[in-house]
Amino acid sequence: MMESSRGGSVCPGRFRRLLTSKSLRPSAWLVLVAAFVSLSTRAAAQSFTVAVGVQGAPVAVAVNPVTGQIYVANNGSASVTVFSGASENVVATIPVGTTPSAIAVDALTNTIYVANSGSGNVSVISGATNTVIATVTVGTTPSAMAVDPLASIVYVANSGTNNLSVIP
Repeated sequence: MMESSRGGSVCPGRFRRLLTSKSLRPSAWLVLVAAFVSLSTRAAAQSFTVAVGVQGAPVAVAVNPVTGQIYVANNGSASVTVFSGASENVVATIPVGTTPSAIAVDALTNTIYVANSGSGNVSVISGATNTVIATVTVGTTPSAMAVDPLASIVYVANSGTNNLSVIP
């Protein structure tokens, strides 16, 4: 960590500026506190519950912050339910592989990735059409995943084979 010429601390690398008490004026602290209170109040006011179906068994959720769509992986029905964050309605139900267990969103490409632990693959969904556009074979029992949107790479943890799959 290094001192910035403006008084704050920075870490080497992209987008790594840290705000410290030296880098904020008292009026900025008031704005930050007000924004935090506003976001906290807003989150509570916008909560809702939507059924995913009798056989759904939701196990994972991801949000595309660009489109506002919410994606729920349904373990029991081998599907993904898509909700509109704005209208709180079901937009689509997408069939995927056996036993979906994890889900991740690449907001930059509007692509959704679903780890199917029962079938050992990842369903790739287009957020624009809400359809599966590819199925990628990975290790046994994929159970967790993460997207690096800047590099357009998906990492999948395979608990059955004790390894990591990388999807470019």
